[in-house]
Amino acid sequence: MNVIEKIKSSKLVGSQKDIAAFLTKELHRTAFLSGPEIAEECKVSNSAITRFAQKVGYSGFPELKKELEGLYRNQTTPLEMFESFVSKEVKDSITGLSLSQDIENINRFQSTLNEKNLQKVIKAISKGKTIHLVAIGVAEILVDTLASYLEALDKTVVKLKSFGISKQAELINFNKNDVVICFSFQRILKEVHKVAEYSKEKGAVTIAVTDSETNPLSITTDYTLMTPVSGTTFGMSLVAPLALVNILGNTYAALDKDTNLKKLKRVKKTWDEYPIFSSGPQ
Repeated sequence: MNVIEKIKSSKLVGSQKDIAAFLTKELHRTAFLSGPEIAEECKVSNSAITRFAQKVGYSGFPELKKELEGLYRNQTTPLEMFESFVSKEVKDSITGLSLSQDIENINRFQSTLNEKNLQKVIKAISKGKTIHLVAIGVAEILVDTLASYLEALDKTVVKLKSFGISKQAELINFNKNDVVICFSFQRILKEVHKVAEYSKEKGAVTIAVTDSETNPLSITTDYTLMTPVSGTTFGMSLVAPLALVNILGNTYAALDKDTNLKKLKRVKKTWDEYPIFSSGPQ
């Protein structure tokens, strides 16, 4: 039985029924909440969440959470998300719902960011000779944005984007001087996962930017930076991952302020010599 079937077959009482209803109502959101967040939403204690998990057949909440995340990735697509949205009465505007979800994602990202892992990733980027950025589909915007920051600071960047990157990666001589940052969320794309596996086998430092510590990409890589991507009606939201990309760029630039100021002054000089911006009214 999957987690939903286990919940339905359990003899739940009192607040346990409320917890069950909350967890199964909007899986695209609830699957990625922490135990304390669920306890707060359901107005119960943290221990009540643990007891609920044990009641439905798990050793504790972490095991239940892993099952919920797995079920979400296997069953939830933009189609299911949109069907869930249009099937219920909408009291707020689409604008309000979308903004509220993005704000929630940012707040969750801020409260769960692993500062220790972040500093290790920044150190790896600083020491790396070549930074390989990997993504497919909508996550490619994260590759392009981070690449623009790192290139402005004179880092050598290779972008691996679109389908076919696993074959492209086989032509790269990865080694210990390489850093590979892979972006993938929800149902992890096989090709992104393959690039992570292959580059790690060859000795590169591998980093996952994703939405769960228990998905295949996180398990494969050396470091994981997590960001929520819950959307309201269609697909995923990249607001929190873009915030992380901004943090990576800003934190790396701040490592050596004087040197990086000089680099950015050279960039500005180039812009002045080859004007690329519109001037104001003459």
